[in-house]
Amino acid sequence: MEAAKRKRDKLEKELDEIDVAIDYGGRSSGANRNRQASAPGASVLTQIDNNIANIQNRIKYSRMDVHSTGQKLAKAEAEMATVEEEISRNMPKQEELQATILEQKRVCSQLEADIKEMADKYTKDFGQKHGVEDVRLYEEATLREKEELKEKIRKVHKHVQKMEAKLRYNETRKLDEEVKKAEKQLKTEKKVLQKKEEESKAVTTALDELQNKVDELTVEYGKLKQDAQDSQIEAVEVEKVKEEIAAEKSAQVKKMTAEENKIEKLRASRHDLLRQAHVDQVELPLIGGGVTGRKRQRANGEEDEDEDDDNDRSKKAKLHSDIGSDVQKGESQSASQDPSGSLGFSQDDSKYVKRDDAETANLDFSMLTENLNNLSEKEKETIKKKYEQTLHDLIEELAKMQPNMKAQERYEDVSKLLKSTEDKLNDARNQSRVVEQGFDQIKQQRLERFMKMFEHVELTIDRIYKDLTKSKKHALGGNAYLTLSNTEEPWLGGIKFNAMPPTKRFRDMDQLSGGEKTVAALALLFAIHSFHPAPFFVMDEVDAALDNVNVFKVSSYIKQNSNNFQCLVISLKDAFYDKADALVGIYREKEMNCSRVATMDLTKYET
Repeated sequence: MEAAKRKRDKLEKELDEIDVAIDYGGRSSGANRNRQASAPGASVLTQIDNNIANIQNRIKYSRMDVHSTGQKLAKAEAEMATVEEEISRNMPKQEELQATILEQKRVCSQLEADIKEMADKYTKDFGQKHGVEDVRLYEEATLREKEELKEKIRKVHKHVQKMEAKLRYNETRKLDEEVKKAEKQLKTEKKVLQKKEEESKAVTTALDELQNKVDELTVEYGKLKQDAQDSQIEAVEVEKVKEEIAAEKSAQVKKMTAEENKIEKLRASRHDLLRQAHVDQVELPLIGGGVTGRKRQRANGEEDEDEDDDNDRSKKAKLHSDIGSDVQKGESQSASQDPSGSLGFSQDDSKYVKRDDAETANLDFSMLTENLNNLSEKEKETIKKKYEQTLHDLIEELAKMQPNMKAQERYEDVSKLLKSTEDKLNDARNQSRVVEQGFDQIKQQRLERFMKMFEHVELTIDRIYKDLTKSKKHALGGNAYLTLSNTEEPWLGGIKFNAMPPTKRFRDMDQLSGGEKTVAALALLFAIHSFHPAPFFVMDEVDAALDNVNVFKVSSYIKQNSNNFQCLVISLKDAFYDKADALVGIYREKEMNCSRVATMDLTKYET
């Protein structure tokens, strides 16, 4: 009977240990599922969920097996109380149960190892996302609390066993009083055990609440991720709107330039008319009754006063001479000031424009027809021809009068000089127009060549960056963009380069890590090389800021594209230079106190 009780106690102890292991396995599997929910890859999640389901089924069957074992043990105790011989008959069954329990313990230990391995694999991202520095330490702390509780329960069980052993000893010696005392103590210990079990349930409930909170945070993370994607789409749309605005701005600038050219031509025409009027001594009416011709501002800043109308022809001839010298002097001075031959009619602050504006500001146009502006171009041309004919008739009539031959001769000289100056001015304008057309042609060629290279690099850099960043977990890789700041004259503005590593949101280049910047720079280098290949590259420790994963990606990409370009790489990482075709090593010769060079051809060892 005592032997059966001892075996019963042993089985109960092992059963409790199995329960603790099962509780830990269930909690770990639940937490593991939630951590896996945040990991990328639906196929991996499905496989892990299936593994967890299998483990839970095995735990379920283990519980059933343990329950069955308990029933058998209870039955054995009942039989031992009545028949001593049946105890010896049930000994093989009891040993079989012990073997089953040991096997279940071994299975549970294996399950714990599997769960721990999976937890190490998927808890890193979970801890970074929820602000837990080390999820394993967090779990170990929780497990440590449960282990302490388990240790207390074990001590209580051990104490109960001691009391029962003492009870059995007292029964052997027929010490009834001590037996009763031991039974009372046993009841007290069982109450303590029950209390500890309730505390264990409370800890389990708290863990479930924490798990629910983790689920809520996972859902919130999904929403934030979706919002980030929406923001990225909106940023792309904003860039398109900016490009449309830049195109519209360019059209407005071209339109403004055309209008400025028209204004310049009108100013030149006005200047010619005013100059011709002064040369011909035509007095233009002013508002208030005055006329022009009393004072004319010269190009050199001096004033030329006309004589009164009652002066004789000799004074007028002198006036013609002064005007001719003034025109000649002004034109020569303007030619020296403006090498291109232009009088600066495109500039509002030009002295010629200001002088012409001042002279025409007070002109009296009341003698003209009021509806002149409403006439068509054809009607205006008819009126112009009529005025020209009238002017021609007046000139012929003046020619019939007795002229001052000296004044006429001087006038012809001035007219020839004026015509010569106008011819030079027209030639200078034509030359300026030819030069401007040549400049525009070269500018257009420059733009076409620049955009040809930019469009090629823009299309190529995204593909190269994807090749440098893609992996098994992120098959698509990252994204890279190039954007022009000035679409009309791109060489005057900048080129904005943005790179988005896998699983990272959109951010400026200066906010990326050193390794991410290195990968982005290599992608830009390879993209430019694809447009205008160089004979070879020299890379000096470009892998200094890269981790082992990115070193492998960059070296693999260079190896795959070795047929397109050659690289001389200086590196201290074997993960980089083990993919080279040849090695060149520099080492120190201690005896000679000098440097030596060693070479090795690795193509001999390629499989």
